[in-house]
Amino acid sequence: EGDCAACHAPHGGEGPALAARGGPALCVECHDAQGEELRLPVVHAPMSEGACAACHAPHGGENAKLVRARGGDLCAQCHAPMKQQLLNVSAKLHPPFEQGDCATCHVPHASRRPGLLKGEAGQLCAECHDVGEKIAGARSVHAPVAAGDCGSCHDPHGSRHPGLLAGPVRSFCLTCHDDLLGAMAKPGAKLHQPVRDGQCLTCHEGHSSGQIGLLKQPVAVLCASCHDTGAEAMTTAHRGFPLERAQCLSCHDPHVAQTEGLFNPVGHKPFVEGTCESCHRMAPAGQPQVAAALTAPASELCRQCHVPDELLRNPKVVHAPVADGDCVACHVPHAAREPHLVARPGAGLCFECHSEVEAELAKSSVHEPARAGECRQCHAAHAGDEKALLLEKGSELCFQCHEASKALQAATHVHPPFADGDCATCHEPHGANRPGLLRADARQLCATCHAPGDAAMRSAHPFGTGALDCGSCHNPHASEQTKLVRNEPHEVFGTCGRCHEAGGQLLAKADELCVRCHSEVKKEAAAPDAHPALEKGCLSCHTPHAADRPGLIKGASDRAACLACHSEIAQRQKTSFSVHPETGAAGACSSCHAGHRSDQKFLLKASPEKVCESCHKGHAQFGHPIGKGVTDPRTGKDTTCASCHSPHGTGFPALLTHSPQRSLCVQCHSDQGGPTGGAGHGATGGGG
Repeated sequence: EGDCAACHAPHGGEGPALAARGGPALCVECHDAQGEELRLPVVHAPMSEGACAACHAPHGGENAKLVRARGGDLCAQCHAPMKQQLLNVSAKLHPPFEQGDCATCHVPHASRRPGLLKGEAGQLCAECHDVGEKIAGARSVHAPVAAGDCGSCHDPHGSRHPGLLAGPVRSFCLTCHDDLLGAMAKPGAKLHQPVRDGQCLTCHEGHSSGQIGLLKQPVAVLCASCHDTGAEAMTTAHRGFPLERAQCLSCHDPHVAQTEGLFNPVGHKPFVEGTCESCHRMAPAGQPQVAAALTAPASELCRQCHVPDELLRNPKVVHAPVADGDCVACHVPHAAREPHLVARPGAGLCFECHSEVEAELAKSSVHEPARAGECRQCHAAHAGDEKALLLEKGSELCFQCHEASKALQAATHVHPPFADGDCATCHEPHGANRPGLLRADARQLCATCHAPGDAAMRSAHPFGTGALDCGSCHNPHASEQTKLVRNEPHEVFGTCGRCHEAGGQLLAKADELCVRCHSEVKKEAAAPDAHPALEKGCLSCHTPHAADRPGLIKGASDRAACLACHSEIAQRQKTSFSVHPETGAAGACSSCHAGHRSDQKFLLKASPEKVCESCHKGHAQFGHPIGKGVTDPRTGKDTTCASCHSPHGTGFPALLTHSPQRSLCVQCHSDQGGPTGGAGHGATGGGG
């Protein structure tokens, strides 16, 4: 249109080339959508710096949207070293990356996800790879696959390893399965040949399987594919017992053991001593053995040597398999990897009978011992005096973990069910579809004892109780306030007329009411770097009446309030190998983040390095060099803690973004030696 003055100041402006304004401000005056994108958590460096001309020609060009080059050719102007590094090591490239079709996975300006991804990583991959269809009916699914975290194992750009794996198969698998790494490192360890050769995929599928443990075939079939069950050495070693349908893992460890033959570490004494006749009727010489031919009925055989202590005390409740003498329902008779010859670790064993409990794990709120498979934290294995084989009665069992709740029993005002130790009045023991494992909607649950129509209830709630959330004012367990009002009531709580009309309606919109007193928040909300939640209103994070902590934060903690919106962080942590303590179950997001606004990205309270240093005070002195002058070649900016670590949770140790075996280092350091585009180790007083 010939209007040069729309962008240029005739005598001089804030930006180069007489640009009227510096940074991104000039472009976003017209490009509103990009202005909004600047508020997203991850912004492309040229955009955040206002260097729009790095990608776009300011006056005109041959390509749509004035981009200086098409597709991957534009990206390669900055990111060419990434491709060259992979080619230097003869890597196979991911087709979209090889073809320069970066927009298949990435957006150009800003995203809510790391790496400017267009969507969640797993969903992006599923657009081309049908892994999702294969896992639908699978019996076992690899945890990163279930979480959609494909980047835990695969490099999205290229790799010299099969399947774009980010490292050699064995060392890469052992990054997460480090229990095997510890066992392999023990003196005298004997390794199964596929494990020794790093051929994990000889026995296991990478994504999902119709068998347990991601196995490619049933155990006996898989073992027989290498071990000839008819060979003389095999039949001799197994005393002539048939092996076609043998449960090989009931005696052998498939990975590593301290004994020849890879026997499981916990052995039944007769098995270890080779006295099979202690339990089995041995066939005459020359005749085939029959594994089921026992010297006594199974229900009697075990009790000839083993009588659980609990049974000697005349218990009120006996576990059904114990009462039936079906010991092998839970124990293996020969050798096991678990103490007491228990057949399987965790809850997998219990779920074989208690499938209804396993189904509860799919609910939105799950008791942590149930999620972790720690059934024995609450239940006895053989017998006891409490219903459901509970180890203690009522709240005494709950208080073994919920110590803070136990302290509430000393409060001035205590809810009667809680005082009586009857937690099950309100809570489910395993899982529920309501917060806090509640048995029903909170208001319905309260109404079972507190009838809304009672005169006392009507008097205390002049606006009625029809739509009230009881927990927004009352602590369900105990409080120092009368009527169990939460310990930190709003200053105007009790003077309803400050906010409400006589009929209960608000005097004004909620946010307008809040800023009448909290005027500083109104200023913070108007800032360009304000928390987006402020646009949803104060009540998205705060409760208007009473809370248990200062600030009237909703939920059990500020973490709970944050995760109500940032659900992707909660989902990632469920399958993360390492989780930052302050974002874990006992953490507080406010340790690192400001609530309303900040001069830093991601609402950090200070620069990323300062936030990290507030707890990790010594790392800058002895760790990898970071900071000014140490360039991250991927971004062209200074290397920070976040160059290698993710702040919330990852599939690798120490919150690392990639496998520490190699994949992490080669993000910046090429195989030619030295960093790719920055100072070497020792550039700032660090070790390396």
